[in-house]
Amino acid sequence: MVKNHQHGAIGAVKHGSGDHLRDQVAKRSRLGDAATEGLEPAQHERLAAVCAREHVHLTSEIAEGSAFGALIEALSAPHCRATTVDMQRLGIGPERAKHLAAAIASNTSLRRLEMERNGIGVQGGMSLGDAIGRNQTLTRLNLSLNDIAPE
Repeated sequence: MVKNHQHGAIGAVKHGSGDHLRDQVAKRSRLGDAATEGLEPAQHERLAAVCAREHVHLTSEIAEGSAFGALIEALSAPHCRATTVDMQRLGIGPERAKHLAAAIASNTSLRRLEMERNGIGVQGGMSLGDAIGRNQTLTRLNLSLNDIAPE
C-alpha cells in the first residue's frame, strides 16, 4: 500500500493510505516492463511511489535483485519528484553506484542524496563525481565512509 504522506520508508505504511493515492502513483509511474520484471506487484508499487514523493528513505530490499533496476528507472523518469533520497547502509557497491550515477546525471528533481556506508569504492565515487558534474539540481551528496579515496 502506498503511504499518503511525504516522508518515511518505502515498504512500510506509517500513515493513512487510500485508493486515490495509489491510482495517482500508478498514473505517474513510467517504470518500464524490463526494469520491473520479476518484481512483486507490491514492490513495483513502492518503487513507483519514489517518483511521487519528495522525501524517500529506502530499505535494504531495494538494494537487492531487480528492485534496484526499477529504482534507477524511477529516479531517471522525467516526472520524478524525489528531492531527497536516503539510501544509507544498503551495500550498493561500485557496480550499482555506476548505474545510480547515470540516473543522477539525468535527474532534474533530486537535491539531496544520502549514501553513507555503501561500499562504493573509488570507481563508484568517480562515477558519482562525473554524474554530479552533469546534474543541475543536486546540492548535497553524502558519500562518507565509502572508501572512495585511493590508497
